[in-house]
Order: sequence, then C-alpha cells, then structure tokens
Amino acid sequence: MKADRYRVYQQAVEQLQQQNQLQATTTFTHGTKSQIQTRDGDEYVNFTSDDYFGLAGNKHVIESAQQYAKKYGAGSGSTRLGTGTLPCHQELEQTIADWLNKESALVFDSELELYTMLMPLITDKRSVIFADRNINDNLLQGCLSSEGSVERYRHNELKHLEIQLKKSSTANTRLFILAESVFRMDGDITPVDELAEIAQRYNAMLIIDEAHAIGVFGDKGQGLITRPKDVDMILGSFSNALGGFGAFVACNKVMRDYLVNYSFGFKYSASLPPGTIGGVIKAIEQVQGMESERKKLLEFSDLLRSGISKINRDNLTTAIDSGGPIVPLFPGDKSTTLDYAEKLNKAGYFVKPFFPLEGHEERSRINFSVNIKHRKKDIEEVVSTISKLVKESSE
Repeated sequence: MKADRYRVYQQAVEQLQQQNQLQATTTFTHGTKSQIQTRDGDEYVNFTSDDYFGLAGNKHVIESAQQYAKKYGAGSGSTRLGTGTLPCHQELEQTIADWLNKESALVFDSELELYTMLMPLITDKRSVIFADRNINDNLLQGCLSSEGSVERYRHNELKHLEIQLKKSSTANTRLFILAESVFRMDGDITPVDELAEIAQRYNAMLIIDEAHAIGVFGDKGQGLITRPKDVDMILGSFSNALGGFGAFVACNKVMRDYLVNYSFGFKYSASLPPGTIGGVIKAIEQVQGMESERKKLLEFSDLLRSGISKINRDNLTTAIDSGGPIVPLFPGDKSTTLDYAEKLNKAGYFVKPFFPLEGHEERSRINFSVNIKHRKKDIEEVVSTISKLVKESSE
C-alpha cells in the first residue's frame, strides 16, 4: 500500500486543532467606520487592522490608483531590470527619498521579500549582526539565513548592546545593528538617536525598520528617525499607515545600486502594479498633512493603554512605556489568552491572539491596533469588556 503523502501535514493540522490554535481565513467587508462585517452578517469593531488612517479606503487614494492603472496598465509586464520600471516606479522612489531625506530609495514587492532577503545579501562570514531580541520574525529569519554570526542584545538595553559590540569589534569584522523603531509585537519604541550614536562609535551599519512609525510619528509622518544621515538603511512598509502594499528601503546610492544588482528577489520578480504605486504616492501625500489625525490616533492609543493598565489584576499588563497605536494585552498563558480572545470576539471585538514560538507562555498576548476610524466609545467599551472578563476569571 502506498504511503499517504499528505499524512504528515494532516497530523500537523490536527495537532493545532487539539491545541485550539487552528486558524482559518474569514472574508470581511470593510466599511468607512470601525466596524467590519463577515459574509454571514456578523459585525465586529476591528482591532486588528494596521491601516491606521483608513487610507486603504480613502477616495483620493482610490482615484489615484485608478488613474495610474488607466495610464500605465493593470500590471508592469516585467521585472524592474527588464521593462518593468515604469515612470511611476521612479516617481514613487523619488517621493520616498525626498520625504525621508535620504539620497535614494528602492521599492520591493513585499515586506517578506525585503526583510528576509536583506541581511543575507549585505553580510558575509566576517559579519556580526547585533539584533534586538524583539525584532519581528521576518527580520529574524533574514538574520539566521545569513553567513554572519547573530548576537541578540536584550530588548532596548543599549548598554548590553555596547558590551557585545566591544567584544566583537576588530579590524576585520563588519558590524551591523538591526532594530525596529516601533516594535511590532509590543508596540514600544527604540531610542533611535542613542542607537545611531552607538553605531557611529563602532563604525557599525545601522538598519532601522520604520514599518509601524512611518505616517504615525514625525512632523509630516516621516517616522521616528530625526537624523536620517546617521541611519544607513531605513526599511518601511506600504501596507500599514499608507494602506497599500509593498515595501521599501531608503538609503544612499551605493547601497541602492548594490541591491538592484545582487537582490535575487528584485531581479526576478515582476514589479508592483501601477495602480498600487499610484495609490501609495497619493497616500504619502495625504498622510503628510494628517496632523490632527495623528494626534487623535495617539490620544486614543494612550486611552486604551491607560485603561487596560488601570484594571486591577497583577498579570494583566500592557506596554505602558509605548506611545504608538499597537497596544498589547498580556492576559497570562496560552490558554488564558485564547479564552480572552474568544470572549472578546463574542462580545463584538475582532482581535487575534499571538503566541511565542517556543516557551515564554507569559508572552502570549492580544495585540490591539488602534486606528482613526475608532470612536472614543469603542475604546471605552472594549476596556469595560476586558475589565468584566478579569472579574469573571477571578471569581
């Protein structure tokens, strides 16, 4: 009898099912308010979207996407090194470079492509990558796939980073520092200026992921990097505050030329469609003028964060030192976190639990993403619901 080729995959799915962690896609309709609706008509207040300013549904962004698609076509028809570099791709890259005060920029098809490719591409066996312990999984996978050695410094502890740098700093060693300005999982913030000073002292290349800071912080939404010349490479995403799709790196011309010529994914992937490019260009224009919206977003984020922190339970915590729209809730172990998520969903709040890959069950969490579609009432009512869940679990 032939072996079942799919049995190993079936067992993996069944294991997740037994652990009550099996996930599935759900089709949603997004409206102009904070509610989302399933195909069956169930309605939720959405606390999972990273579209912080609702630009995915912004009429000006949509019109721009339509105009660019009409002008340049539904797709590019080729790779960037073939005939797939259209005037709109150059326009977007120049827009990013000007906006972030960098010499040049390069657009990639996805965050996954950029984040997993970058470190293996720019490092070698002489390299040491110093990565914050809380960097996102995509960046981490890129580090682990590189030929260089990887040192994880304690989260946001720059003294520990310096100790590691001193041990590794030799004439033949190439040093790299990798961090997020706003960390995806905990929502807390890196002291970017201090990190830049350390990188300068040790002649290390500094790479900062601004995916969740772009649009949210800065006078014109440029993020948390106040001295762009001191950061070698700024990474970013179009799918969060800009409501689009794709990713970018802002850097000097040398690094851009290097990436164009040596990046396997860039060389052999079709370029982003003109409609996507046109939408992102308009979104960048829009977000630069959204000062009142930025203020509201951060105020509502602080309202949720402070509301959760006041709930009387020792191990129900949030990252109170963070200041952005990602607000994590740590109910306890995996089972408790899953129970909270299910009850919040039943109460009409769409949230998703996150679990650490190995061990550290206390780091299981529910990440709330605040956006400007939320009303003050939404924030206050979800805090009240969490408070009720705490009381019920302690009885």
